[in-house]
Amino acid sequence: MRAAALTLVSVFAFAALDQDDPAVLMKQHHWKRVRAIANARLKTSPDDPEGNYLMSKVWLAWNDAGKALPYAEKAVSLAPQNADYHWALANAVGDEAQHANVFRQVGLAKRFRSETETALKLDPKHIDARFGMMTYYLIAPGIVGGDKKKAYAEAEEIAKIDRAKGFMAQVRLAQQEKQTDRLEDLYKKALEADPKLPDPYVALLNMAAVAGKAADVERYSRELKTIEPQRTSGYSGLAWFFARQKQWSDLDAVLSEAEAAIPDDFNPYYVAANMLLSTKEDLPRAERYLRKYLSQEREAGTPSHPVAEWRLGLVLEQQGRKPEAVASIEAAVKADPNLDQAKKDLKRLKGS
Repeated sequence: MRAAALTLVSVFAFAALDQDDPAVLMKQHHWKRVRAIANARLKTSPDDPEGNYLMSKVWLAWNDAGKALPYAEKAVSLAPQNADYHWALANAVGDEAQHANVFRQVGLAKRFRSETETALKLDPKHIDARFGMMTYYLIAPGIVGGDKKKAYAEAEEIAKIDRAKGFMAQVRLAQQEKQTDRLEDLYKKALEADPKLPDPYVALLNMAAVAGKAADVERYSRELKTIEPQRTSGYSGLAWFFARQKQWSDLDAVLSEAEAAIPDDFNPYYVAANMLLSTKEDLPRAERYLRKYLSQEREAGTPSHPVAEWRLGLVLEQQGRKPEAVASIEAAVKADPNLDQAKKDLKRLKGS
């Protein structure tokens, strides 16, 4: 079984990251690093409000609201005048509500609103809380305060604080209203308002990839890598592009660059391997990349190890190594029984 724990080298490397700004690391999606900082703070002082807040954000990044909630509650109890802490608590409560039964959802929805409103009273320009309130008004039933007019009003307030993020708020509204034809234009307007905002680049390169617009993927990826070289998205986009174009030396170069810049997140290797699998090109290379991805703990928000094991099994199958393919996909299904497509592939392989 592949170890999910960090190597000792990585642990020691991260021990020095207390000097880094957790707010910046969170924006760059370096959740393992934030976790290391939070653990260090809580080990020294379990009642450190910032440490509890950071740990709540870490668990939210890993989609575990149940574990995030007590840390967020403790942060708020220790520092009740901090808007960020109230928003983290609202976020955890909101995520809990999405997975709760209907009897709990109403109470959790009311608590989400209360905590978000408290965050906004403490800091009226808290954009994340305003996004939360906008989303609440947009999707909540009227019985607990849902109101589309108020949702659009919140989007206008966000635009007054930050014009670019106002366009991103409009993106969220358009998505909810299924106005997908508006999204690309809104993302571009956000970039015009703030050319250094990473999220529109990520969205545009992903849209271009889905549409098969390779040149656009390359352009947006290069721009993103330039403005945010400590975020993997730009490198991943270029890895997708070079793998698709069979530009092997460029692919090796960008992966090496990504690993040097961000040694604790191998997602660009996964992206490249997945493209090679889809095109059935240089499968031994795809295998190397997937094994590389599996060699360390994944970053929050990237494919799980069971998913990578499943993809590795498909690569092995394409190379004619059926017993190894079966073993890899069996390991994936055992680790995550919810991988329905992997189960189908396993059944197919065993029956063929």
